Amino acid sequence: MGGILQKLMRQAARGDNGTDNKHFVTLDVYKDIAFWLTSSDMAKRLDEIDQKIAQTPSKDIPALWDDVPFDLFSLLTFHRPTRYPNIRAFLPDWPPIDLQENTVGASGRKLMMMTNAFIRSMTSGAATHLDKPLREANVLDYGVGFGRNIRMLSKYVPADQLFGVDVLDSHVELCRTLGVKATTAVCDKVPSTLPEPMRGVRFDLAFLFSIFTHLSESTHQQVLDVLHRNLDDNGLLVVTIRPGESWDVVLPHESEAYKAKHATDGFSFLPLEILPPVNGEQTFGETSISLDYIGKAWSDWKVIASDLNVIDPYQLIVFLKKR
Repeated sequence: MGGILQKLMRQAARGDNGTDNKHFVTLDVYKDIAFWLTSSDMAKRLDEIDQKIAQTPSKDIPALWDDVPFDLFSLLTFHRPTRYPNIRAFLPDWPPIDLQENTVGASGRKLMMMTNAFIRSMTSGAATHLDKPLREANVLDYGVGFGRNIRMLSKYVPADQLFGVDVLDSHVELCRTLGVKATTAVCDKVPSTLPEPMRGVRFDLAFLFSIFTHLSESTHQQVLDVLHRNLDDNGLLVVTIRPGESWDVVLPHESEAYKAKHATDGFSFLPLEILPPVNGEQTFGETSISLDYIGKAWSDWKVIASDLNVIDPYQLIVFLKKR
């Protein structure tokens, strides 16, 4: 896993994806289940949406999807069939398969299943713990990558209420090139504030998928401080963390020392010399965090729930509120 991340980060630091960003893909690995999109009763609903979506104001687009099951929306988003030209124009493109693999370690149906599982967990938690419906929420994806999570939220949230930041300008540019329906911007590796487009926004939901799994201790505390200042007092923070057992996968031949530190301190970090250090510190690497550590070290936050998806077993999903 570390090798994949190092390759990605070196490429991104050079601004080189190893691909032609003008040419993206329609993922054909779903052909055997695409009948749901073309020949089932469900397809009738999509025909109606395709006739309406181009003329529908952004704030009203989520309502078009109300009768569309989430997995059907996901299949539509990943497969993007030409049968629905207006829906296809609305949905973002996908980057090349190798870039998907290098960025998140998966592509195709596996990526769809991993993404669906997280979005289901997060939206279910939001339905329980937010004091407003997602349709009325301002949502921040911190570490947006190529937008694989935030694009799924367009089923629920109007585009002008979706925001994404990333430390890599190549990721932000890729989101814009792909047509991800969100306001995106580059943030500092060790932030003191959010980027300009987000500074006046109070967020109801902020999520960080596989971000605290890679940050140093001081860096993730700085990120938490920025999020605390920009999250509504009744807002919800959703993060993923790795358990100590993840070191057997991340660093199989040297895992015991890092597992021992995790067991003792609740936090274990392997810095990777990929990007230039900030104030003498390597901010990025491989990280594991325990719930006990969060309870002790994240003093401005309280854990209100957690969830687990076995399709992605080394990402524990944690729901937090401000103290």
